[in-house]
Amino acid sequence: MDKKTLRNFIENDNSEYMSEQQRSWYASHLRTELQSALTLMESNQSEDASGDVRFSDPADRATHQEISSLADGRRDKAKAHADALKQALRAIRNDDFGYCCKCGDEIGHQRLLATPYALMDVECASKSEMEIKKNTGR
Repeated sequence: MDKKTLRNFIENDNSEYMSEQQRSWYASHLRTELQSALTLMESNQSEDASGDVRFSDPADRATHQEISSLADGRRDKAKAHADALKQALRAIRNDDFGYCCKCGDEIGHQRLLATPYALMDVECASKSEMEIKKNTGR
């Protein structure tokens, strides 16, 4: 079932929120995203496998350092994404998926279709982000 099919299913479904069929679709979707994230991490790892390279030209050295830094950033982002996907898959196994980990309310299909690894509803996620900004000064 693709996103459009799932959206139609949800809109026309009279069953309970987060039925077995819905959880199954999300699990499949999350596994596919996880595989993509792991593949991206591997490609970024091999891209940065140049090791200790010495450059006589400072411009070449700076370019190499910039490319390595960008690869590190992509790898870190892919790892964080993979970790979030793994956490969502654990929530499915524990029958917690689709419910806010803070307040227990339904996260909602619209949010999960947009961000399938979301573990908080919009209200709790907003409060959490504001708290982080407040504590970090950003």
